[in-house]
Amino acid sequence: AVVSTQSGHYGRGVHEVFRVFYDRLVADSDRNWLFSFSKETTQKCLQRDYDSLFSSLTKDGGEVVEDNLRSLMFCDFSNPKAEFPKPYLEVTNIEKLRILVESQLEEFNNMSKKPMDLVMFR
Repeated sequence: AVVSTQSGHYGRGVHEVFRVFYDRLVADSDRNWLFSFSKETTQKCLQRDYDSLFSSLTKDGGEVVEDNLRSLMFCDFSNPKAEFPKPYLEVTNIEKLRILVESQLEEFNNMSKKPMDLVMFR
């Protein structure tokens, strides 16, 4: 998949770390550690300020907290008409994504002998 910006590339990396590791952690202390470690590593290794990198996730452009990163999503299907390779883009409008997914689900269910239901969650 194609990522359209350098900051999108860094964001995608953090997103993948959180989906692969953070989502599986059960202790708050472990989740807090991973958040702090990712913030420190982003600053140290990528020379990027976490709060600036993820400012779109905060309401006022302030400090990014763990809960903000739970809203970080990327997908390659936000533009169904895009050519391959489809760009892997940050989802900036959850409502538009919900409408798109529901529309595509309805289209699939109209053609399928085995309709399905989907649940979107953050």
